Amino acid sequence: MAPKHFKVGAYSVYAYEVPGLGLGSSAWAGSLVLSHFLQSEASSNHIHAHPVPIRGVQALELGAGVGVPGIMLAAFGAKKVVLTERDDLPALELLRRNVDENTRLASRLVVCALDWEAPAERSIRRVCKSLAGDLPELLIASDVVYSPDTARSFVRTLAAFLHASTSSAHGPEQARPHRVGVVSYTQRSSDSHAAFMTGLQDYALCIVRRECEHGIEETAAKMRVSRDGQQWQQQHVVLVIVRAQHSTDSGTVCCTNWS
Repeated sequence: MAPKHFKVGAYSVYAYEVPGLGLGSSAWAGSLVLSHFLQSEASSNHIHAHPVPIRGVQALELGAGVGVPGIMLAAFGAKKVVLTERDDLPALELLRRNVDENTRLASRLVVCALDWEAPAERSIRRVCKSLAGDLPELLIASDVVYSPDTARSFVRTLAAFLHASTSSAHGPEQARPHRVGVVSYTQRSSDSHAAFMTGLQDYALCIVRRECEHGIEETAAKMRVSRDGQQWQQQHVVLVIVRAQHSTDSGTVCCTNWS
């Protein structure tokens, strides 16, 4: 079985898909929309309206699946990307196989298991160990909002990293850097979408809206991304940029339930 060729702009990565292995064994539309968005942001070297770079960034992908967005992010110039997946041997082996397939990028990619139901502090320490003790500046995820329960578990984990101070990783507490998360998913059901949006509020995360002319907001994002030389049919995909709420934000909800 040959790996699939995924191309976004001038960038290409290769990844194996194993249909039947599970939801994370194929690249879904949301992963390609996320890859396309990150490539567009790489041209200005920052996530819109935030001082988070693309080139040189240390990043974390939650629920990486076959790893296309995370591997693409390394191709766009990220310093290090930690690709995480549930603690399941076949899923992790597939992810590692795809990292190895992209030999020119493999030195900037790390694969590790991360359970969204595990204690937040343990998950943070595990990821930071892969980043020489640092917290990730950019978090990405795609097509992880496919059921209400999964959406809530995902947001809880996302919030743990976006709210974390460096004391959660090592040493004395330092000021929390400005981190953002970029989440892209095909809107499969209203219940899952509602659980995701409610979770953002419950865990004190706020949505940073994109400018309308870019075509990506809290609302639907419809893009065409090349896959094996073919154009995927446009699908209803939601893409949001989120960050931790600040004390100066109006209507801030104190984050007290993610520990």
